[in-house]
Amino acid sequence: LSSWILKPSEIIHDLRFFFQNGLNLEKINALQPSYSPPQNLESALSIAFNVLLHSVKEIDETQTIDYFNVFLAPFVKGMDFSEIKEALRLFITNINQHVNASLGLELTIPDFIADKPAFGPSGKHVGKYADFFEESQLLASLIFEIFAE
Repeated sequence: LSSWILKPSEIIHDLRFFFQNGLNLEKINALQPSYSPPQNLESALSIAFNVLLHSVKEIDETQTIDYFNVFLAPFVKGMDFSEIKEALRLFITNINQHVNASLGLELTIPDFIADKPAFGPSGKHVGKYADFFEESQLLASLIFEIFAE
């Protein structure tokens, strides 16, 4: 479809689907790998990057990942601050070089998401997104710091 004239100008990705199911690229191209649901922050960011990268030829302008920090929050529980920041820095650098994308950050957990099941390592439910408020705020803060540097 990368050559079709009626490409959408923008698309919004919901990372929950990919964090629960992984990313199956074999349906697009048999030579492409499939990614199982992420096990940690690095693999969650890798899936997000690959979603953006493999969608870029289907979109005319920009891609958006809304609630980025909220949906990533279950993957940072118990992680070292510096490891989180370095993984985010690498992710942001990579998308900046390859994709026109926007990351939607939330300073609170929106009410309509707060009571939804949170997907964490291996695509399993690890509570509700409201349970990860502090992690979500930490991610937003670190992302703001990275952009400010």
